Amino acid sequence: ESCKEAAEEAGVKGWVKNLPDGRVQAFFFGDEDAVAAMIGWCMNFHGEATPLELDVEELEAETLDSPPQTFVVIR
Repeated sequence: ESCKEAAEEAGVKGWVKNLPDGRVQAFFFGDEDAVAAMIGWCMNFHGEATPLELDVEELEAETLDSPPQTFVVIR
């Protein structure tokens, strides 16, 4: 299952992208339980790359100029 599939199943919006240094960055927007489910999914992911470290930063929705309407993979 990909991050996009898991996000859509959880009902979160946002994006995921691979960074040049090999890390993966994701932004999840949705209700607290759905976002928590996605953080758990990331912590337990056993695909091509298993996370060694996970940094989580919480933002207030009011700080967003325009909340995401879908979940996308940025290439």
